[in-house]
Amino acid sequence: MSHFLFSACVAAMFVSHAAFAQTDLTASSGNIHEATTEAVTAQATPAPIAYVYVSNTVNQIVGYSASSTGKLTAIPGSPFKAIGGASMAVNGKYLFGEGNSNIYSSRIASNGALKQVASFNAIKYNPDGQYGWLNCLFLDHTGATLYTLIGDDDNNPYQAFKINNSNGELTFIWSGGLARGNTTPMTFMGNNNFAYAASQFYLNPDIFGFQRNSNGTITEIRDDAAMPAAKPGDVYLPVFAIADPTRRWRFFQKRVLHLDRRTVLNCLRRIPGTLRETSPRTIPTRTCPESRSV
Repeated sequence: MSHFLFSACVAAMFVSHAAFAQTDLTASSGNIHEATTEAVTAQATPAPIAYVYVSNTVNQIVGYSASSTGKLTAIPGSPFKAIGGASMAVNGKYLFGEGNSNIYSSRIASNGALKQVASFNAIKYNPDGQYGWLNCLFLDHTGATLYTLIGDDDNNPYQAFKINNSNGELTFIWSGGLARGNTTPMTFMGNNNFAYAASQFYLNPDIFGFQRNSNGTITEIRDDAAMPAAKPGDVYLPVFAIADPTRRWRFFQKRVLHLDRRTVLNCLRRIPGTLRETSPRTIPTRTCPESRSV
């Protein structure tokens, strides 16, 4: 019988080589040779530049180390018994995965191995009521705050959780968003102070902004940018927002709603108080951006 494991989500984190300890050669002559041999062996095997994690549908996460050439090698112990779900986020120390109601924290060892250490029921903090499902996980640029987007066919609120770096536990600190509904994750500017999102909740086009406060909570900014004029009979529906870390640009993917449902990217430059349309380009559509470490 053949068994098929479908990939649900991919997450990657870069490895800081500064974290690797140097070999201590200040030992007796008998230990110097052994330590030197280990050091030469370590040099012959290049350290990975990143770890790549892929979740599957049987509550496992498959882990790989990536070399400077892009070659992937399975991490010892992979696949790991941990839940990643359809969305994962990594901050360099922990990998966060989503279940239907819970967020799962897995500690990342120095060799990239995972061990699930905590879980947190996020749905019970849904301001619309204790129902719905986790739709997406994402982090701010510091990796100190984990955010979620809940799908509940109502207001689809955002949530914010403070990450305890000592044990991976989460503390609920905020929930909210737009009364007119949220459909995509927020994306943060390079200064980490502002975030943006796009929505087509019940076919109502919206592009809006948020301010990230010092404690990780979020305040909505009224930023009702006018959508570009569409041809008669058509309407533009924004799909995703992506903020450029240079702090100067916001990019929005939008969809033209008509018979052939063409997908285009509309680049919108951030100018104080306004938005300006620039050149459109064609790109594919997906439900949630990939997760990356900070």
